Order: sequence, then C-alpha cells, then structure tokens
Amino acid sequence: MARTKNSIQNIIFALCLQVVTVIVNFAIRTIMIRRLGMQATSLNGLFTEVLAALSMAEMGVGTAIVYNLYKPLAENDYKKVRQLMGLFKTAYRIIAVATFVIGLALCPWIHYLVNSIDYSLNYIRLVYMLFVVDLSMSYLFSYKISLMNANQKSYIQSKISMVIKPIEMIIKIAVLLITSNFIAYLAFSILVTFLGNLVRSYVVDRYYPWLGKNEDMLPREERKEVFANIKNLFIKTLSGKITNSTDNMLISALVDTLQVGYYSNYSLPIGVFRQLANQIAYGGVSASLGNLLVTENEEKCAKVFYRLEYLFFVIGSLASVSVYCCITPFILLWLESDKFLLANNIVFICCLNLFIEVINRPLWSVMEVSGLFKYDKYVSIAGSVVNLVVSIIFGLKIGMLGIFIGTFMTYLIQSVLKTMLLFRIRLHISPLKQYALLGLMCVGMLAQMFVANGLCSMLLFQNKIAAFVVYGLIAVVVVGMSTVLCTFYTDAFQYYFSMVTGTVKRICKR
Repeated sequence: MARTKNSIQNIIFALCLQVVTVIVNFAIRTIMIRRLGMQATSLNGLFTEVLAALSMAEMGVGTAIVYNLYKPLAENDYKKVRQLMGLFKTAYRIIAVATFVIGLALCPWIHYLVNSIDYSLNYIRLVYMLFVVDLSMSYLFSYKISLMNANQKSYIQSKISMVIKPIEMIIKIAVLLITSNFIAYLAFSILVTFLGNLVRSYVVDRYYPWLGKNEDMLPREERKEVFANIKNLFIKTLSGKITNSTDNMLISALVDTLQVGYYSNYSLPIGVFRQLANQIAYGGVSASLGNLLVTENEEKCAKVFYRLEYLFFVIGSLASVSVYCCITPFILLWLESDKFLLANNIVFICCLNLFIEVINRPLWSVMEVSGLFKYDKYVSIAGSVVNLVVSIIFGLKIGMLGIFIGTFMTYLIQSVLKTMLLFRIRLHISPLKQYALLGLMCVGMLAQMFVANGLCSMLLFQNKIAAFVVYGLIAVVVVGMSTVLCTFYTDAFQYYFSMVTGTVKRICKR
C-alpha cells in the first residue's frame, strides 16, 4: 500500500507540475517568437537538443547510483545511503567540469550545424556557450534531487517546482519584453535556473538532516560494482542520446535550421504528452518499481508491469489521436498563420513516434531499475546505429519525414529487444504475450486515429477555437469509448476502475 500511495502522490503532483510547465513553456515560447523572431527561436530549439546530446557526459552515473539506492532506502540503511550520496556528489562535480570542457571544445565547430541563419559566427558561438554554462551548472545540485526520486518522494520536488517555475517564467518574460535581446534572456535564464536549484537543494537538506554527516567511503568492492554499472550505462546513455537528441540537429544540418523552429512549434505541444508520460514513469512510479523489484516475486512484478502498460496505452492513445486531430487548428489559433504548418505525413509520423514512445515508458522505466545494464547497452547500440543510418539516408532523400522514420525504426527495434531482455532474463517468462499486446495496442491506436480523423474531416469550422475544441472532444470520446468497450473485461481495466470508484466513494463520504 505504501508503494501505491507514494506512486499516486507522485503522479498527482507530477500532473499538477506538468500543467504549470505547459503554461510556462507556451508563454515563453509565444513571447520569444513575437519579440525575437523565428531565427532566434530556431537557434534555441537547435541548441536545446545539442545540449541534450551533450548531457551524455553524465555517463549513466545518476541511474547507476540511484539503482543502488533502492535497497538501502528500503532497509533504512542510512549509512549506506550517505556513502552512495558522497560518491554521487563527487561524480557530479566531475561531470559539471567535463560537460563544460567538452562543450568548450566543440564550440569552434558548432556553426556547421547551423544552416540559413543570418547571425554572425561569434554570436552563434556565444549563444551556444551560454547553453553550455546553463547545463554545466545544473549538475551541481541534481544528485540531491535524485535521492528524493529514489525514495519515492518526488512529489515534494514537484510542489517546489510548482512555485519556482511561475517565478522563473515571470522573470524570463520580463527580460524578453524589456530587452528583446536573446543574450540577455539566456543570461537571466542561467541565473534563475541556478537559484531555483539552490532552493531545491536546501529543501532536500532540511528533509534529510542526516545526509550531511560524514561517513567512510563506500567499500572498494561496492565501488567497483557501481563503476561497472556506470561503464555499461555510459554506452547505453550515449546510444540513447543519439536516438532521442539528434532530430533537430539532423533537420538543421540536412534540411534547414528554420525548419527546426517550425518543428519546435509542433514538438512543444507533443512534448507536453511526452513529459507527462516521463513524469508518471520516472517521477511517479520508477522508484516504486525499483522497490518492487527488490522486495517482491517475479509474478507480482509482471502483474504490476502489465497494469502499467495498460495505463500508458490509454495515455498514448489519447495523446497521439488528440494531437493528430487538433494540432493544425491549434497552430493556427496559437501562431495565427498557416506558414507555420507542417505536412500531414510529418504530423502522422510524429504522432506515431509519440505513441510508440509513450507505451514503451513502463518498459524503459523497469529496465532503468532492473540492473540489466550490461545487456541493455547492446540494445541501445543497435537502436542508435539504425537511427543514424536510416535518418541520414532517408533525410537526404525525403527530408524531415525521413529523419522521423529513422526515429520510428529505432523505437521499434528497441521495444522488441528490451522486451525480450526483461521478460527472459529478469522475469523469466515468455515475451510472446507482450509482443502480441504491443501489436494489438498499435492496431487499436491506428483504428482510433482513423475513426477520429474521419469524423473531424466531416466537420469544418471557420472559427479556430470551435475547431480545436470540437476536434479534441471527438478524439477523447473515440479513444475513451473504444478503450472501455474493448478492455472492460481485463484485469488492468478492473484494477483502475476499482481504484477510481474507491477514491470517489471515499471523497463522497467525507
């Protein structure tokens, strides 16, 4: 019950934080487009992804040490937790320096990723280095935040962020409105991010007063085990970054940097659902899964996994079908121009990638806490090779669509191989049921998308708000009704139905 309670709290506050984050991101993005223009916005999208790739300097340290925290936290072994956190602190200081040095070393060549932008070479490099500084400083306190995540208390950090993010937004928007200067905006962004992380660190220190006490170093054998995990996770992390953090770079290099800005307008609403899935998977239930795997039998673990898979199928279907139906009226409503629209086939493949990514979140999350790092790195290598080869070949031939096809192929390969790893090695059961389930989920989502889009195409509106609202309602109704009709008899549906009705009854009694 404690795991379920912690997961529910984490998910609820993660959802609340996501709402705040969405408002903040859209507000800043809108002001940025109108005050700085598409060139600055495109450069912002490009360097955001470049730095996401550069953050591979973490080398899997966070995942490896957090994985090792699950057991001592479950056993209240605070001495071991302090030893691990001491190692974590040292590692992240090294990472901060390494990130800055690597970023500085890449600076002379960064302009080769930029295409069709009028800014001077020195200006582009200055913007890039401000991104590098921001990323490097973010590592100074992140090891403390990870402790709360491992301890199933991420909802506390969510509460803090719900206060900090609106303040950050107000400051950033004020700088944009007053200065209309991209450099000033980035400089103030570094400052407010640093101060926000300082506040989060202070809260962790107050919540865990025993954390600062001096302890001996982690025993040599245990350090060797942690470093062995880090070595395996480095390859996995590097490969994962190649898969998830190269789309904008490839679009910029192979197509046009301005296209990065147009795609970023789409990736912002798509990213809302992606981050929602991340918040639930990693902020909400990841720590509980880690606790589950070290305390329960394999049958119980498999049952929980299937229930999570169902939850993410519902989220993925709602997200993909809603985006596919609503994204065009949304862009027209938000940016008030059809020049920002992308082709329908690009929108379709982006929605398909979103769905595949979301339904695989439980799998990704379980793999992160399962300790299968040694095997998982080979899956990541295979996925990265496919992603780069297919994306570059297809990107040169058919542009942006080809790059996203490469991403789709990667998700597909990783899904098949990671499922085999988890079910055969960790859960010791056949993966065939999961493969069949994945196939049914994909067919179901595509059918929902076809029906919802067909209904939307029958209704044409001159009013953009009416189109957005009605198309969204159609998507939700189609997904909701079809999901209930097709899955009401399953264990997962009955589990969540009982949870919801039980919560409603308790609220009514109060």
